[in-house]
Amino acid sequence: MKNISLFLIIFALLFGCNSSDKAITKETTPEVNNQDIKLIQPELPKKPIERKVVETNDSIIYTNYGFTVTYPKNWELIETNTSAKIVIVATFEDENDSFRENIAIGIEDLTTNVQVQDYAIKNIEDIEKKLGIKSEGEDTVEINGIVSYKVIFSPRTKNEISIKQMQVYMLKDNTAYILTFTSEEKNFDNYMNKVDEIINSFTIN
Repeated sequence: MKNISLFLIIFALLFGCNSSDKAITKETTPEVNNQDIKLIQPELPKKPIERKVVETNDSIIYTNYGFTVTYPKNWELIETNTSAKIVIVATFEDENDSFRENIAIGIEDLTTNVQVQDYAIKNIEDIEKKLGIKSEGEDTVEINGIVSYKVIFSPRTKNEISIKQMQVYMLKDNTAYILTFTSEEKNFDNYMNKVDEIINSFTIN
C-alpha cells in the first residue's frame, strides 16, 4: 500500500518552505534526499473530475475530486500535479514571513475495506518510523457525519524553522481522504480555529 499520508507530510513541509507565486507541479516539487522515502507519482482520480468554484462574501467553496471544502477568500488554493490533489495556502503574515501555513489534501483508493482507526494507526506508525517524529496526541472525531481520526505530530526543524503538523484521516467507499495541516510551531495554535473551520467544512460528495 502506498503511504500517501507520508507523502503529504513531506510535501506540505517542503511546500511551506518553498512557496512561490507559481503552482507546484511534479517538475517543480523539491526532491527529498532519502533513499527510504519515495515520493508518490500522480494517480488518476477514481471519480471523474467535476470542478466547481463558488465565491461568497468572505469565502470560496471548492468542489472537485469527489469532495467539497470551504476556505477563506484571502487564502489561496493550488491544484498540484502530485498525490496532494490540492493545497490551501495561508497568506504571508508579513514581508519577513518565511513559511506559508497550508492544508494539503490527498486521496488514496483502497483495495480492501478497513476501519479508519486501523488505517490511521498504520500510517502514523510508518511516518514515525521513517521520519523519526512522534505522535503528540490522537483522537477520534466526527466530520459531517463521518467518523475520522486526527493526529498531531511532534515538531521538527526544516531550514532552521520549527514545524508542527496535524493529519486528519477520513474513509468512505474504500477511499481515504487525508488532510494535512502544516505550520510553524510558534503559529500552530493561532491558526487552529481557522484550520478547524476549513477541515469541518470538508464534505465527501
